[in-house]
Amino acid sequence: MTQRAALGFKYASLDEEMRVPTDRELIHATERVKTASHKNRKNTKLSWWHRNKELWNRKRLAAVCSIEKRYKAAERRARNRHWGWEFTQEEWERAWSEAPWVEVPGSRGPSNPKGIAVPAFALRGSHAHNNTCMQRLDPNKPWSIDNYKIMFRGEELRPGSRWYREAPTG
Repeated sequence: MTQRAALGFKYASLDEEMRVPTDRELIHATERVKTASHKNRKNTKLSWWHRNKELWNRKRLAAVCSIEKRYKAAERRARNRHWGWEFTQEEWERAWSEAPWVEVPGSRGPSNPKGIAVPAFALRGSHAHNNTCMQRLDPNKPWSIDNYKIMFRGEELRPGSRWYREAPTG
């Protein structure tokens, strides 16, 4: 839909040089500029990512894997759910460091009859059937040094349980 300029005289034009853009065309033009700008920013970020992804991933993994970050995340989740949190970072770290080791499921075989054992902290995660997790003994009480247990696949890790292993000596 094109509009022509309203002039007080007649004109003869075949090239539409007197054409005035409509509001819709002006909106589309500004949207095209915004889209092009967005694509340029996105391409710049993407090219930066490809140049620096190894460094970025190393830094991100180091930050996520730090014990302090994991403690803060556990505390934040508990507080957001209004469960109460009485662990200090030292108590929480001691609870995980003193936790027994876990036999990795499927690691037993003829060449390795005892299986592979790893620290419980190394298998921490949100999936209760594949990862170790800390649970409260009494759900009505806050998280504390007296109100937790370490679980793996629905079993508490204690001597005699299926996945329990002693820490290797030496």
